[in-house]
Amino acid sequence: MVRSLALVLTALVALAGCATWGEARRAAADAKADAKCRELGFKPGTEGYGNCRLQLEQIRATNRAASEAEWAGIQARRAKKAADDAAAASRGY
Repeated sequence: MVRSLALVLTALVALAGCATWGEARRAAADAKADAKCRELGFKPGTEGYGNCRLQLEQIRATNRAASEAEWAGIQARRAKKAADDAAAASRGY
């Protein structure tokens, strides 16, 4: 656990030179995935490690898609409420 934390902290320190927030987030996610796969006993360069990284990326992509869909739903509900409020105001309610 301490080793995983050290890897993540090292990655975060290295992120200081990243050009964009997106790059920083990706580097942090990579460091976290690397630490998790190593924690599970997989060694870099092995098929098991590669599969671990792929599975973690798939999970991350699925979670990101779900978050984006949820946010889109929130925005749609807000837009509908604003439209309904504007329509009600124009009718004098």
